[in-house]
Amino acid sequence: MRQLIQRAEHIARKAQERRMAAFARTLSKQMGEEAIEFGEGRVIVRGRNLMRRWLAEPALRFVAGETR
Repeated sequence: MRQLIQRAEHIARKAQERRMAAFARTLSKQMGEEAIEFGEGRVIVRGRNLMRRWLAEPALRFVAGETR
């Protein structure tokens, strides 16, 4: 049973990593030159006027909504 649980956890971690990488790629396409870092279950976006762009561009708000 322990091996089954460990295998399931490993599969879940890999699926999470793939989803985070796909999300980071989507953000990169939307944000352009902004700095995007991902890892350990989080995505960090840094850049000038980031909040202004997020408020002005509906596509960015839609991408952010996908994380829920």
